[in-house]
Amino acid sequence: MEPVKVRAPSIRDVARIAGVSYQTVSRALNNSENIRTTTKDRVFEVIEQLGYRPNQAARALVTSRSRTIGVLTSQVANYGPATSLAAIEEAARDAGYLITTTSLAATDSEAIHDRLEYLLSQA
Repeated sequence: MEPVKVRAPSIRDVARIAGVSYQTVSRALNNSENIRTTTKDRVFEVIEQLGYRPNQAARALVTSRSRTIGVLTSQVANYGPATSLAAIEEAARDAGYLITTTSLAATDSEAIHDRLEYLLSQA
């Protein structure tokens, strides 16, 4: 017998249970002013109840923005760069961004170009 696959809740599931359209759920998630506070509260209650998490890949396709910041660094094991990276990650997270990091094994222009190409491919 095969295990039952449980799918993650979708924006349409949230909408159905909250009794609103999926566009209204989107407005709530985007903190639009064109939605009543009571409706927004109900949507967020359902989001919490279901454990809904917005699909960032889908959002990136629609908006053409990945909300990802690439960080190119060397010597991450050292205290200074490591604490700087932690601060960058915290600030980015607070602003709704993700961080992708890559370290340089060497500092020649070819290595830098290679790592920059890698970061660009992640966007």
